[in-house]
Amino acid sequence: MSDAISSWTFQGYENKPVIVEVYAAGDAVELFLNDEPLGKKIIGEEDQNVNTDVNCKISVEIEGDGELLGVGSGNPKSEESFLGNCTYTWNGRALAIVKKGKGRSLIVFTTEDGGSARIEI
Repeated sequence: MSDAISSWTFQGYENKPVIVEVYAAGDAVELFLNDEPLGKKIIGEEDQNVNTDVNCKISVEIEGDGELLGVGSGNPKSEESFLGNCTYTWNGRALAIVKKGKGRSLIVFTTEDGGSARIEI
């Protein structure tokens, strides 16, 4: 566990958007803003097994009150645009950046072989 900073309150940044990265070793992750829950993700055993030998194409769709800002994988030789809704995993991983609106959003990840995952925020 890291305590990289002592507070998440930054003077002059009240009511402004902030980028939050979540890294967790636990079985579930839930985010809160001013004691209000923003979303929860429960991680099952199948979710914990990242196959770093397989790189596959994934697409990302947003349902509800959210906006997909970009996708990527961290691959330094990637030729895909970050502004689309598709990318290839790299070392078994990819990233979607989503701007949440005031209502509920559903993020749907689909792989080229038909697999899918859904996250509600």
